[in-house]
Amino acid sequence: MSLHFSLESETQGRPLRELQSTDNLLVICIRLWAQEHGHFTRTPSAPDWRSGFKAVGLTLDAERSFHAFLGLIFTACRPAPSVKYYACPIASRGEYWLLACASLAQRQKWTQLDSCLGDRLSQQHRHLAISLLKNLSHAMLDAGLHLSPPQNAGSDVPLHIYRSASLAAASQTLH
Repeated sequence: MSLHFSLESETQGRPLRELQSTDNLLVICIRLWAQEHGHFTRTPSAPDWRSGFKAVGLTLDAERSFHAFLGLIFTACRPAPSVKYYACPIASRGEYWLLACASLAQRQKWTQLDSCLGDRLSQQHRHLAISLLKNLSHAMLDAGLHLSPPQNAGSDVPLHIYRSASLAAASQTLH
């Protein structure tokens, strides 16, 4: 499996401290997952994303759905969503997009979720992504974890991200 990551070095975006706790948890777990599975970015001192899931009472099934969903996204999504280094205090556009997808799933907005995923995934991959998000969102709700509404989670963020040549040179892309 070839994973394609774009770890942003830009500092534009919304500070994580302004996000709701559940949104913040999901962003940090996404970052830690991406670093665990990316070449050249693994930080031995970084916490394991699974410990965050365990700390808030998410099940092994939730972990499996999260893992499979991100594996699908970073394998099949073009362009792959941008993810920042786990300790960065600013959320990226790609992280907002992933939050919006999870939030739409929690609210059972399947048509909107399909549309949100449609610009980046084939129909077959969208169906699988929606199924995995459905499982994850149910587990999160069962644990009392509610994501912000999609407009607050970044659904208004453009799906296609264009960066300047200097910014692209500063970013680290993993294959």
